Amino acid sequence: MLNKADLLFELGTEELPPKSLKSMAQTLVNHVGQALDQLEIGYSAKNFYASPRRLAFLIKDLQAIQKDKLIDKEGPFVDKAYDQNGQPTQAALGFADACGVRFDELSVIDHKKGKRLFYQVKQLGSKIQDLLPGIIEDALKKLPIPKTMRWGNESHQFVRPVHWAVLMLGNEVIPAQFYGCKTANISYGHRFHNPQALVITHATAYVELLKQAYVLVDWQKRKAKIIEQAHTIANRLNAKAVLNDDLIEEVTAIVEWPHALCCDFDMHFLRVPQEALISAMEEHQKCFAIVDQNGKLLNHFITISNIDSSHPQTVIKGNNKVMAARLSDAAFFYDTDVKRPLESYVEKLKVVTFQQQLGSVYDRTLRISNLAYEIAKLIGADALLAKRAGMLSKADLMTDMVYEFTNLQGVIGKYYANAHGEHNDVCQAIEQQYWPKYAGDKLPENKVAQAVALAEKLDTLVGIFGIGQKPTGDKDPFALRRAAIGVLRILKEHQLSISLLSLIKLSIATFNPKLNTQNDLENLLLQFFVDRLKVIYKDEGVTSEIFESVLAVEYSNIADFDARIQALISFKMHPVCERLAQSNKRVVNILEKNNIKTQLNINENLFIETQEKVLFQGLLSVEDKLNKAIFKQAYYDSLIALSALDESLALFFEHVMVMDKDESLKNNRIALLQRLHAMFRKVADLSVL
Repeated sequence: MLNKADLLFELGTEELPPKSLKSMAQTLVNHVGQALDQLEIGYSAKNFYASPRRLAFLIKDLQAIQKDKLIDKEGPFVDKAYDQNGQPTQAALGFADACGVRFDELSVIDHKKGKRLFYQVKQLGSKIQDLLPGIIEDALKKLPIPKTMRWGNESHQFVRPVHWAVLMLGNEVIPAQFYGCKTANISYGHRFHNPQALVITHATAYVELLKQAYVLVDWQKRKAKIIEQAHTIANRLNAKAVLNDDLIEEVTAIVEWPHALCCDFDMHFLRVPQEALISAMEEHQKCFAIVDQNGKLLNHFITISNIDSSHPQTVIKGNNKVMAARLSDAAFFYDTDVKRPLESYVEKLKVVTFQQQLGSVYDRTLRISNLAYEIAKLIGADALLAKRAGMLSKADLMTDMVYEFTNLQGVIGKYYANAHGEHNDVCQAIEQQYWPKYAGDKLPENKVAQAVALAEKLDTLVGIFGIGQKPTGDKDPFALRRAAIGVLRILKEHQLSISLLSLIKLSIATFNPKLNTQNDLENLLLQFFVDRLKVIYKDEGVTSEIFESVLAVEYSNIADFDARIQALISFKMHPVCERLAQSNKRVVNILEKNNIKTQLNINENLFIETQEKVLFQGLLSVEDKLNKAIFKQAYYDSLIALSALDESLALFFEHVMVMDKDESLKNNRIALLQRLHAMFRKVADLSVL
């Protein structure tokens, strides 16, 4: 068995960019792992470590020597290996020489094109110490670094200046050099708590040694400690910490030795919309807000210090002072903005371009307002309120608050509309027009908000498609895929009985000048929606067969489509489903083979076989039940009604020859299958299953 040892690598630097630190560390160890896999060098596990001043990884049980490999070498074919006198040709001798052996040591193997010379060379495995420097150097070059820098008089380039490097296999240092730093077994602890050099005696001692030097180098443990400390402070206040995962990850990348402190700000700031205050805390100060059990912001916040200060009140006082300055800015923007009604900002939208060919944001606002009005009438919402909300939907883009906190568009509009007495449904719609913002996000709640949200998304989709800029590959600058999924989710989950085609037509009508519809704009958009709908159902675990079986038939709207999907999912569990699907396939195959375009008439007098008579009578008895269930959109009941034909349909195919020599009998039986097929397609095309 090969000897094994743990491998440690650490690159010590100036403070690394926090938002990319974790991805750099993960990418580094993954690239090293991939290189080891390609070289067939075994190991049991690999872990990344990262803190503000270091990128590191530990690979457990790494093989010390690469496995030997047997390399097959094929030479000239036998008929080319000997001359007329039976002596080796120059090509054959050259092959033997290349293999480092005498000619008589070569073998002959059977090849698909004939016998040929062959030799198996044993390639000795390299020592891991010889391979690692090159592997790691190559992995470092592949890190996701948007911008590199030089430092001092060095020609090296990296994301930050490099100060030390550690490369150890077990307790031995592997000689190498990275960015001008020779490898050693020396690392450094916390910049303030333990700045002196640390001697690493063994690779496995690394994590514990750094912990003693006030560096929690394990990312997940450091993150968990931040969360735990934040919860502890919030629990003391009988409150909850607002723990945004992106912010937690960023704070984890900023500190090496986290120490949570509870800080405060003046109560008078609470008059400002709490979303703006929370945004200021998170974006500018990297602090966590605290809310009460009802989600209302309290005048406390949590900061994560990188030191365990002997004078924590001094640290708290400094944080309070800086936070007061940040919140004062937000309060100033709010107090200035709210003096004017939201409507007064609409006119300013004329100077902001939405898209060169589609006009200004003001033009877009008019379209959204008019479209929301029409949609509201179709879904039973207050059309005038929807029109008003659409008109105010983009006004907050011109406020100082949204200019400073761009992520609060819509939210700020809601507060300003409410402050000047707009209807509550209008206020909610201004915020909820952007919902859902991401996969699984909440949907607009009231019908006015639903109308405005649909109008907002459709305007983007129809407009951008209308000027020929649909998404290509992974490029989607206007987030059209997200918009389409938003439209579909609103229609599907709120069960809105309105067709996609009618929505698209309504949106097209709002554009002036008219869009270029000659490229089949409506069908392009419908197909785009269908593609996104398939993604939604795939994420829900619906099979492609069920999706395609419903897609193959006529449906009135997305809510209707979903009702059919759900019915088919349930019916798939019914014992008769599989046999009924097979019978449907036979029906479809016969009809396609005959390729009769017209609907043939059934003549009951031409039925001569018992089984076709029974099937026809069964069809008549099921038809009425089926139509009543379809009218109620009770699609599962419809499928159960159709399942009554299973046995008679199976007996029909067993005993009746559809393709009879008598043309009239054949056409009558095809007419029966046509009618049967039409009945089944009222729910879904079971032949697809």
